[in-house]
Amino acid sequence: MGKGQKDKVKREFSAGGVVFKRKQGKTYWLLINPAGSERWQLPKGHIDDGEESQKSAIREVLEETSVEAKPISKVESMQYFFWENGKRILKSVTFYLMEFVSGGKKKPDHEIGKAGFYTYDKALKMLTFKDEKDILRKASSLL
Repeated sequence: MGKGQKDKVKREFSAGGVVFKRKQGKTYWLLINPAGSERWQLPKGHIDDGEESQKSAIREVLEETSVEAKPISKVESMQYFFWENGKRILKSVTFYLMEFVSGGKKKPDHEIGKAGFYTYDKALKMLTFKDEKDILRKASSLL
């Protein structure tokens, strides 16, 4: 690479859901564990060309967890950098507070090892990334 040139940063856009369900007066939150990893995170995925971020969030939650959920409001957008195949990528993710409607009985998507609903305190401890813990805190405060 020539002097003064910088590596181009690739941008990716994703959307996800902070899905809650109420059962017997308690609130539970949906987390996923990607297959082959130790991570626990919120369900999210790429926004398809021409797709609105809210529709992407609904689709990704359904694809990854078999849970149908309806969006309530936008929680927040976050950005972070990561490396993939030697390229630096800036990912922007918009999260929506979503209420459980149905589903979750089928095995999760092949990319997902486990998916389940957990109490707020347990979910907060399980989440791997600080940014997603902050998203969960903010989503919970919106209820």
